[in-house]
Amino acid sequence: MDTNEIKVGTGHNIKVGTSILAQHDPVRSKLFWIFNTISFLASLSMMFLFISGISAKRKFFIWASRAAMWITVPSMALAYLLAAITLIPDPNILNSTYVTLVVAAFTWYGLTIVSLLLLVYHLIVPASRKAEKSRNRILRNTGVGFHAENTSSNANGGPPRIDPNLLVLAQKHNQKKMICRKCYVRLDIRAKNCRKKKCGHSNQLRPKSVLDSKGSG
Repeated sequence: MDTNEIKVGTGHNIKVGTSILAQHDPVRSKLFWIFNTISFLASLSMMFLFISGISAKRKFFIWASRAAMWITVPSMALAYLLAAITLIPDPNILNSTYVTLVVAAFTWYGLTIVSLLLLVYHLIVPASRKAEKSRNRILRNTGVGFHAENTSSNANGGPPRIDPNLLVLAQKHNQKKMICRKCYVRLDIRAKNCRKKKCGHSNQLRPKSVLDSKGSG
């Protein structure tokens, strides 16, 4: 209709109440609704976690909420960017509004990627330290340095000689300590109970034997 309420042909058969963006730019409209729906569902998941009664101290709750926010924030930013670009009459590099939106979007996603890399780094470092501690504990409990591949017999048929490097490592970790029989945590020699909650503060401790250095001769 024009100003005189006379029907004018526009070349597009647009029905009342339907999306004009979907008629003129179906690809951009589809992307907008995809990102908007993803952010909406992720936000609902976040709210569901809070009302479900799960303790906020649990690791599952923390990681689930982080994952929901990581999905919500980028999807919402993309949906906003698509909606803003759609409203710009002529999006090009000479349009200051368009340039501002693009620069802001790239800056935002750059910060998001940096924070994601930092999160991955903080996940990898503790995991590697835990793996190293597990390896050292296994070496200590199995008598490090006494395996056939790491020992050599004396010429006079005496006891096997420990590799010097493994001996230093073993002596470093085999000090006078008490060890919990359940979680294998190292405690002070005067300790009576374990300090870890996962084993119920067990009192099943055993003294940690010091490596006998006679085999190094």
